[in-house]
Amino acid sequence: MTGTRYARYVLLLLTLINLFNYLDRYVVLSLFTPIKQELGVSDLQLGLLETVVEVVLAVATIPMGIASDIGSRKTIIGTGLLLWSLMTAAGGLVTSYRQLFLCRFLIGIGESSYAPSATALIAEYFPSEKRARAIGVFSAGMGFGGMLGFIVGGIVAHYLGWRYALFLVGLPGLCLAVAVWRLRESNGRPRHVRASEHGEMPGLAVSTNPGVDGWWELALTTLRNGLATLYRTPTLLIVFLGGTFIIFAVNGLITWGVSYMNRYLGFSLMKAGLVGGLGVIGVVMGNLSGGMLGDWFLRRTKAGRVIVAGSGFLIGTPFCLAAISSVNEGVVIGSLLMSLFLFTWYNGPLTATILDIVPVQFKATIMACYNCCVHLLGAALAPLIIGRLSDIYGLDDAIVVLPLVAFLGGLIILTASWTITRDMARVTPAGEF
Repeated sequence: MTGTRYARYVLLLLTLINLFNYLDRYVVLSLFTPIKQELGVSDLQLGLLETVVEVVLAVATIPMGIASDIGSRKTIIGTGLLLWSLMTAAGGLVTSYRQLFLCRFLIGIGESSYAPSATALIAEYFPSEKRARAIGVFSAGMGFGGMLGFIVGGIVAHYLGWRYALFLVGLPGLCLAVAVWRLRESNGRPRHVRASEHGEMPGLAVSTNPGVDGWWELALTTLRNGLATLYRTPTLLIVFLGGTFIIFAVNGLITWGVSYMNRYLGFSLMKAGLVGGLGVIGVVMGNLSGGMLGDWFLRRTKAGRVIVAGSGFLIGTPFCLAAISSVNEGVVIGSLLMSLFLFTWYNGPLTATILDIVPVQFKATIMACYNCCVHLLGAALAPLIIGRLSDIYGLDDAIVVLPLVAFLGGLIILTASWTITRDMARVTPAGEF
């Protein structure tokens, strides 16, 4: 089934779900100003609305990843999608900050089910040499959804109020949940790791119909073997560290970018949302070109993908600094587009790098560990730290930290070019050490 028309359909569906994944997560960021005014909260509390999603997602993603490696990925994806969609819409009904915080908490639980399962599913349908491009398409949905969140949030909030924006973006996920539940199983998933057929996994024999103890033992073995793989693979450790820095920077910019334009550049809420939405051009082109460049460079050097991922941040940092330091509207918009284009090169190549050097039995588990690391230490801390620095020094000074962190993350990722060849050679074509 790999590479067939059905594989492309699966990729399209997963990309569309990824669009709503980030649309639902980020639409609230464009609504910070009216939420602040109506609920009377500080910038620190606004930052917590994003931080809580990232923290819960980080903690919950590991058990979700393990479940994806031993269970039905489509069931996990569909159920999580249903939860986060309902909770996004429910945010429009809240009457207090605590209620909105609870909705965001539950959104984090729902969204934790998605990335490990979806990327592992893509790895089943697409071979290694096409994987970065497939992940690039998938990641374009993330960028498009995130930027669309700013557009929809800004326009709908301007005309109808911020609550209607949450209703509008939350409800379509219910239809997508039904579509993903109807997916067929992939032939690219080996029998011995497909939980629906429960063959033997290396180091653990599982009965045809395991009870609770059998499932628990299988989950612990999967986690233990996955962590052992992480520990003995230097490239993974480098990617985890560098990924934490770059996700801190990217999520901080996404969280506070519209508020910065609104407060310090004099943009209206709707205009700031539209300018942020224009970034979708850079984000989509960055994801697609990053995936293609990663696969193209891989044919010339095993380090090709990490070179593309890291260099995007080194080249993009000057543009990002220009975007947040200029008062000229044209310079701000042009620099923003270029920085978003370059800062999103990493998605396809970096994810494909992880999948290339991980045995097939633990792909979702390792992806879950990666997501836990970068979300907990990077994405979750950025809104909180920048929000706190904004309360103390002002948002214009606080936001300058972010491109500098992005540059450091790019440098760290580039060091993986020294280890990637050896680590790729340790994985056999069958996906085992």
